[in-house]
Amino acid sequence: MNCQKERNTGVTRRDFIKVTGAIVIVAGTRGCGFLAADENSTPTNTPETGQILVPGGEIPPADGYLLVDIEKCQGCLSCMLACSLVHEGVESLSLSRIQIMQDSFESFSDDLTIEQCRQCVDPACVQVCPTGIDIRDGLQYECIACSACIDACDDVMKKMDYDPGLIRYTTLNEISGKGLHILRPRVYLYTSILIGLILAMSWSLYTRIPVSLDVNRDRNILYREANNGDLENVFKLKIMNQDSKPHTFVITMEGLPGSVLDPDEKEITAASGETANTLIRVRASEDVIKDRSTNITIKVTAVDDEKLTDEEDARFLAPADWFR
Repeated sequence: MNCQKERNTGVTRRDFIKVTGAIVIVAGTRGCGFLAADENSTPTNTPETGQILVPGGEIPPADGYLLVDIEKCQGCLSCMLACSLVHEGVESLSLSRIQIMQDSFESFSDDLTIEQCRQCVDPACVQVCPTGIDIRDGLQYECIACSACIDACDDVMKKMDYDPGLIRYTTLNEISGKGLHILRPRVYLYTSILIGLILAMSWSLYTRIPVSLDVNRDRNILYREANNGDLENVFKLKIMNQDSKPHTFVITMEGLPGSVLDPDEKEITAASGETANTLIRVRASEDVIKDRSTNITIKVTAVDDEKLTDEEDARFLAPADWFR
């Protein structure tokens, strides 16, 4: 964010030269090219907290005017570098309180305009800042981009019959008259990532299977012995039909050869967008069970469409004394 002002397309160059007088940022500062006010003039009463300290002493409040002949300006930006060097101790275009502007999108793209901070005695842009920074010193890390200083400055500029936009969002390239660089490597990178995400999401939606299976062991008992002496595990199944029409599903089990699958229902029907709940029992004899924990796979498949299928892994458990 830099203190600058956009060209008013309704103002001619001659009119601009007539109204370019403005209050000087610093009186008597070396390198800023100011026409200082008369030595006998009374300086503006600026609070001590608003004064800026630089090596060699304290800069007094501005009490002069900067007159510019825009026809003689070559756009070298030397005044901007000198201004930032005096105020901030570093040559930086973004920290300068003088801004030379070249609008590449205007009818006369080579024309230059110059604007500078009005050095308000009680600046509204500082008063409204929720973080308490002085935006006249350039962009700072405390800035939260709330734009309150922009609105406050525009209100003051309108009351003083100046065009708004002294504080605004811009770039160093635009300040230097190079125009806006929209197509940058970062833009290509972000665009590629976005296209990749869109393609991945599209592929995921195209290949998704609109059926889901959730298998949970019965928490009441891990295993139990059936009447015939076989060992039995009980599982709770949730079959979620995410298709736009109802389907009937059958349940199968793999991973434990010789075992018996005993579902409560041979076929389970689930309407569109609904979840069907059922119980299944897996029984196995002593000669089938080889370990205390055996991995099994429970699978559901739609009767009318074999592509609508889902499976989930589970464990068939047996007690430790079963193998004695």
